[in-house]
Amino acid sequence: MPKKERKAIEKHINAYKDFFKANSQVRDCDIIRQRIEEHKAEESIMAALARKRRSELGRAVKIAGKIQKMKPLSLEVKEKAIEKRTSQVVRKLTGRVKESLPVVISKSEEKELLHELRKDLKRLRYILEILPADSKTKHGKKLAKIIGGNVTTRLEELQEVLGLIHDADITLEYLQQVRGPDEIIEKENAFRDQHYRRFVDIMSS
Repeated sequence: MPKKERKAIEKHINAYKDFFKANSQVRDCDIIRQRIEEHKAEESIMAALARKRRSELGRAVKIAGKIQKMKPLSLEVKEKAIEKRTSQVVRKLTGRVKESLPVVISKSEEKELLHELRKDLKRLRYILEILPADSKTKHGKKLAKIIGGNVTTRLEELQEVLGLIHDADITLEYLQQVRGPDEIIEKENAFRDQHYRRFVDIMSS
């Protein structure tokens, strides 16, 4: 939304962001559990992960309770203002994708940048899905010059493969924190390498 309207509901937006972050932490715990269960991880590692999930879930529920008590939103925003702001956001995201792609394609260790690229591509995909046909075509053509292929299909492919890479990264980070078995770490690294090569192949096609 335009800046003026965002400012008017800043308290709501911040609460939603906090809830999303907390919920994402719960989701990460679920992904890590799924990944390491496949390798039959030690009970102590699984127990520590369960405690972490309970803590994050409690935080998410607490934030959700605060959101429930907030007054319902009531905003009137002109359609032209929304279209203008949407175009600004799409241009900004497209610019960031163009800037980060060459780096992450050549450097697999750029984990944080890969994560940010995944989020930017996800935002672009969802925004393009709700745009009017003419705006979608205009912005889609510009994005196609950067990521290639059919924009809708390519965004879905990239979101999937970058999501799998991110799942491996958060699992490896957790295993390193708890000093997990080298065997599981090696398997997760192999899983990550496989999907990173797939990501590079997609961008090369």
